[in-house]
Amino acid sequence: MLQFDRLAPFIILLVGITIVQQTLGMFIEPNLMGHALNLSPLVVVISLIVWGMIWGIAGMFLCVPLTVIIMIILANFPSTRWITVLLSKTGHFRHV
Repeated sequence: MLQFDRLAPFIILLVGITIVQQTLGMFIEPNLMGHALNLSPLVVVISLIVWGMIWGIAGMFLCVPLTVIIMIILANFPSTRWITVLLSKTGHFRHV
C-alpha cells in the first residue's frame, strides 16, 4: 500500500493475489496430490478441514499423510476395504 500513490492499484493487486492463491489451494494442489497419492480431491479438502479442526495448523500440514496412512491400514482388512475404495480417486486401490 505504501508503494502506490492511490488505493486502486493496491486493491487490484490484493484481489489478484487472492484469486491466484485460492485457485492454487482449492483446485490445483488437491488435484495434484490426489493424482499422486490416488486420493480423491474432495477427500483431500475434507481431510484438510477435519484434521485442521482436530489438531489446528499441525493437522493441516499432516492431513494428507495421515489420510494416506488411514487408507493403507483400512486396505489391509477385508471388512474395511470398501472405505479405501471410496476414498481413492480411481476406485481401485492396489493392495500391498
